[in-house]
This record gives sequence, structure tokens and C-alpha cells, in this order.
Amino acid sequence: MRRDAVFGAALLILGLAMAIAGLGTMHRQPDRRAGDAFPPLALTALDGMATTFDARGKPAIVTVFTTWCVPCREEFAKIATASSSPWGQNVRFVEIDYNEPASRVSEFIAAYPRLHATVLLDRSHAVNELGIYSFPRTVAVAVNGKVTGRFDGPLGYTDLRALVAGATRRTKD
Repeated sequence: MRRDAVFGAALLILGLAMAIAGLGTMHRQPDRRAGDAFPPLALTALDGMATTFDARGKPAIVTVFTTWCVPCREEFAKIATASSSPWGQNVRFVEIDYNEPASRVSEFIAAYPRLHATVLLDRSHAVNELGIYSFPRTVAVAVNGKVTGRFDGPLGYTDLRALVAGATRRTKD
């Protein structure tokens, strides 16, 4: 009896966490791996304007995050440093928040004044196209729009440098 109550409570907590995170609405999509095309994503700018993010044209480091995610906060500090460093100048940094209000995201990014990145909001679960089911997820994309690498969880500087190197490497096609 006690074991059933504990199990039921654990399921309730998990269900609430998924509902809060919006993960319960995600539909399983194939995971994007090296060589796959990074799909155009219908997103929203912080000012509320609809926009489509197309990764082609300039190498990119794209991170999907949430403001409540502790590993995301750790990674944001590193991305802020990288985006303003010489080795980070040849890529664009794009930060996509998953399903949170613009005011909360603006407050969050204000804590990282060195961040040189485009910050977008995913209100329609567009990142589901990337096969993302945990945060943070960072994807490196070459100039041709192909994924060159990815990392789940908070990046270290070595990991981030490797993703930048992969994104900026010359591509065929």
C-alpha cells in the first residue's frame, strides 16, 4: 500500500514537471545528427514579431534552453563568453527559449550582458522538429544548413570550441 502511494506521488510529480515544462506536448521527431539538414523554424522574436529562423548562410551555434533549467544557466555563461571572444566571432549564436513568456526570457538574458546572440522564442513547439527532449541542447550548423554536431547538457569550453570548429569547417555543397 505504501509503495503504491509513493509510486503514485512520483508519477504525479513527473506529470506536473512535464506539464510545466511543456514537454507533455512534444511529438517525437527524428533526432538531428551530423549531416542532416537543420529545418527552418517558425519562431517569435522577443518583441513579439513572427520570424523564421533559417540556419543557412552563416555557421551557427543554436541552443534550445529554458530559464528554469539550471544546466542552461551554466551554459549561457559560457555562450556569453564565447560569443564575445575572438574564436566565437565567425559563427552566429542563436538561443531559442522553449515556451516561456518574452518578459521572463528578457529578464533571464539581462543577467548575461556579454551575450552577443539572437534570442528567439518557441511558442509553437517548432523545435520538436529537432528531436529535442531535454535542455539544454546545442546544435552546430554549417553555412550550408547541415548539422555538424550537437551536445546535450551544459557545454564546457572545450565542447563549445569543438562545435564552433565543426560549424566553421569548409563544407562540400
